[in-house]
Amino acid sequence: MPRRLPWRSEYGRNLDARMKDSVVQDAVRKLAKGAGELRILRLGGIRYEASGELTEFSFYLEDGLSVAFKTHYANTLSGRKIRVERVELSTDQLNAMRSIELSEKDLRDENLGAKDGAYTLTGTYWVQGTVIEVHLSLTAPGGGSIGWKGSVLASDIGDVVMRPKGDFGVWRRKDGMGPVKITLTTDNGRDPVYRAGEKMNLLIQTDRDVWLHCYYLQQNGKIFQIFPNPFQKEAKIEGGRLHTIPGQRYPFEFNIVPPAGKELVKCFALSSDVAGQLPPEFTQDEFAPLPPAMKRELPNLFRALVGVAMNEASTVINVVE
Repeated sequence: MPRRLPWRSEYGRNLDARMKDSVVQDAVRKLAKGAGELRILRLGGIRYEASGELTEFSFYLEDGLSVAFKTHYANTLSGRKIRVERVELSTDQLNAMRSIELSEKDLRDENLGAKDGAYTLTGTYWVQGTVIEVHLSLTAPGGGSIGWKGSVLASDIGDVVMRPKGDFGVWRRKDGMGPVKITLTTDNGRDPVYRAGEKMNLLIQTDRDVWLHCYYLQQNGKIFQIFPNPFQKEAKIEGGRLHTIPGQRYPFEFNIVPPAGKELVKCFALSSDVAGQLPPEFTQDEFAPLPPAMKRELPNLFRALVGVAMNEASTVINVVE
């Protein structure tokens, strides 16, 4: 019988902190009750707080939930078996989305590459002293969602790493704060998982024509301007339709390389051409890192531009071996 400790959540209700296996079984039982048509379990990531980052604990808990879902459905009278996969678009699905207008809802993880019977599992967790508070959602294509909340005893997970090593807070703090509407995700969803050797596609849509500037912050601290770039020097993109970068119009590739870790794509959508107001390092004939000082100053540099409507968006790239 697992030992129980009382825990008061941020919403003021008592939660029981329990051993991880007990929590997993309870979560699956309750989530499965609302997902009678589930045939495919799509893993969308269980992230640390609002960081967008996946940790060793994220994968540890997700693996436990995947096994428990398979076991739960195998034990039903129907003997149903479910398939587990990560959120991702196939090449054909990606090609079909190019150059058309999509709603923000269409670009949510549960609707990217969605199939009949597919439910997407996502979540967040907070480390609160001796317990880990976990919030999970199981979402069907179209948006119908089942929620669950519980707490795991931190002492039950041993040396599993619970907190991310990096911190993208200063780079993400003002995402969504501006009059220009920008939606940024990837072909593996928002704050995605990629394996080393895979290719990444950004999915970007704005509500008007904008000049787009995107940057890649590597885990070693180096920053590269990835759009515009030596292969695509024009920064202006058309509003009201989806752009996949790279794509048929952009003859380059984003290849994910080792080592495993956390990286970040940061995009700024601006109402006018600001190339003449940016430092000369931003106009390059080859891919080269920006000056190290830009790690802290880049968001402030764009926010300081005068007479320009703008907004910014970012997505964490969780690289695994």
